[in-house]
Amino acid sequence: MEGEWDTGTFTIREGMTFGAAFILPRDSIVKNIYVIFSTKWTQNFEPGSVIQPFVCLAVSNTADFTFTILQQTMVLTDTYAGGIDYPEYTNRKGSLTNLNVAIPEGTVVGIVAGIMAENITSQVQGNFLITGGLYLE
Repeated sequence: MEGEWDTGTFTIREGMTFGAAFILPRDSIVKNIYVIFSTKWTQNFEPGSVIQPFVCLAVSNTADFTFTILQQTMVLTDTYAGGIDYPEYTNRKGSLTNLNVAIPEGTVVGIVAGIMAENITSQVQGNFLITGGLYLE
């Protein structure tokens, strides 16, 4: 919803779909996060724009699926530049290593994926395949 991202929290509401989430089976320390964004088909963004894919983790301990974004887990990938035709499966990757983010057992962890855009005059859309990995201790 409008303004939620700026507050560092968001809520999954009735009728909304959401992506990857899991419950931690034990107390864990997030050490590394890896991600790859890959264009699903030929993609072109507005000339002059800079498209910045990202992922981060968000946690929830509530029954109402209110998540808090873990800002220190924000992983930025390499960017896509506007005005270029990117063929299918053009990859952009990113990683964060040597993290020390504690998450307790039973916490719902959401993997948030999105894009930020600069120098745009209209809404940006992209269709990406997203994969990655987490290293937990």
